[in-house]
Amino acid sequence: MSDRQLRSILASEYVPNSAKGQMNLILLLPKIYLFVRIAASPAQNDACSELGRNANQCNSLRKVKVLSQEEWKRLNAKLHGDDAENAKLEEKRLANEKLRQTSQEMVKHWTNTFLGSRQKKLDERAKRLADEEAARVAIDIEEAKLQAEQRKAAIEEAKLKMYYQTDQMKQLHSALLLTEVLQERNAQLELKELCERTKGDKEKVLVEQWKRDLAEDKYFVTFIKRGCSPLIEFTGHRMKERIEAKKLEESEKLAEREKLLRIAAEDEEERKRFIQRERELGLDLKSDYKEQMKRNQKMKEIERLKEEEEEEQCRIFAAAKRKMTTMRVLKEREMFKAREEQMEQIKNFLSEQLKLKYKDEEERYVRASAEKQETENLREAEKAKLLAQRIAEINAHRLEEIQRHRKEEEAEKLAELEELRIRNEAMRAANEYEAACQADRAAKLKALSKEYMELKKQQDDSKKLERETEIRLAGVGNKLAQKEREIFLDYSKRARWIVYQGVKRHRNGIVCFSQETVQSSLPRASILGDQKHESSPDRSKVVTCEKLPPPLRGAEQDMDTQMVAELMSFIDCPKLPERSMQVKFGLVDVDGKTNHVFKKIIAN
Repeated sequence: MSDRQLRSILASEYVPNSAKGQMNLILLLPKIYLFVRIAASPAQNDACSELGRNANQCNSLRKVKVLSQEEWKRLNAKLHGDDAENAKLEEKRLANEKLRQTSQEMVKHWTNTFLGSRQKKLDERAKRLADEEAARVAIDIEEAKLQAEQRKAAIEEAKLKMYYQTDQMKQLHSALLLTEVLQERNAQLELKELCERTKGDKEKVLVEQWKRDLAEDKYFVTFIKRGCSPLIEFTGHRMKERIEAKKLEESEKLAEREKLLRIAAEDEEERKRFIQRERELGLDLKSDYKEQMKRNQKMKEIERLKEEEEEEQCRIFAAAKRKMTTMRVLKEREMFKAREEQMEQIKNFLSEQLKLKYKDEEERYVRASAEKQETENLREAEKAKLLAQRIAEINAHRLEEIQRHRKEEEAEKLAELEELRIRNEAMRAANEYEAACQADRAAKLKALSKEYMELKKQQDDSKKLERETEIRLAGVGNKLAQKEREIFLDYSKRARWIVYQGVKRHRNGIVCFSQETVQSSLPRASILGDQKHESSPDRSKVVTCEKLPPPLRGAEQDMDTQMVAELMSFIDCPKLPERSMQVKFGLVDVDGKTNHVFKKIIAN
């Protein structure tokens, strides 16, 4: 219920200085008091105090009016009509809100609406981005695995190269290379001796060839002397053909000479005709030039006569022009005099007109000044009247504004007091929340400190365990180094044995064997097959050997390759990869036996 509605009810129900009005006022007092408590505004507080004063004037409380049911309902309707209307509006608003929420829940998952299609596109885009990210993560994982494998392979290769760069391996390979050089030198010396032995046989072959050529020449001469008819006929026929060809060539040359002479005579005749034609053209040109000179002289004479005539005409034109100039000057003088007279008349007329104009302007100025003064007086009177009216309005407005500002200040003070109370409550709640947060933070810090101490203890234990492991591994490392030394000694022993066997049996030629052939009995191995009894074996056959042969003591005992690999990995030594070595052996045939010689070891 608003202030205006309350005043209208009081004006309709309360009649001053009457029993009925006082009774109606007594009945309305509880509801008015409730309304005033709810409103709690300065203006309504004033109205409440005024009603209280009016109520005190009601001395006769025994006079009570009994209301009918209809009047009671009418009063309740007037008092609570706005509340009922607001309740209906609120109920209607809640129903609309519920209907709207139901509609939104119903169409939330539809895909044929604008919002649904947009949400569907966003979901599909998020899914697509998630799939792409998963694919990229998988690719990154594969790439990381590949890089790890590459790093591992590079580390293994580096370890292998470092192993081959040790002093022991370098000295061993240099010794083997020296053995190969010595073997090659012996082979070259043997080849030189063989060439010297076969030098005398070559001279004998040349003498026999010369004798055969001499015998063939003698046979051909005797064959011609005997008069072999086919050869004579063939030779005679060839000679006749040559003579006929020579005669034919001479006749062709004569015919060509005659043809050239005829062409030369024709050219000479043509040249003479051309010279005669040029001479005739020169004479014609000379006669034409003379005629042209005569015509030019005649034209010059005609032009001279024309110039004389033009000069005469110019003299006549100049005389006429002087006469016309004199006449024009006289005419201009007459026109100037007439113009001067006309200008004088115009000046006189204009002076008279200006005098009349000045006189009329003075009269108009006097009249305009009087009218302007009268208009100014009326305007000043009107301005004064408006100013007085505005001052009165301003004073009234100022009084109204002062009253309104006083009421607003009172309302602001009440609002500030309420706001101060709310702020104090908020500050008290904030202080309580801050205290609770500090207590929670202290508990978390205490738990974190305890966890950190436990982690520090675990790290100390792990470091202690690692130190013990390092000490234990140091002892194991000494044993592994001793084992590696034994393996290297076995490697060098087998290499020396192979070189010794090869140098002992080597005579001439180079042949290479595979790993299986080396691992088998060396004196019985051969890859030549049917060529083992030839004097010069094939030097182009090369078979790679991935590792050295495995015998440990001489050539009688073997070691398993897999066991060697396991042993190398156990001592953390790089493995020998495929194509890590090439072992070449030489073979010669002496008394039907096959000899093997270590040729070369090449490390990648």
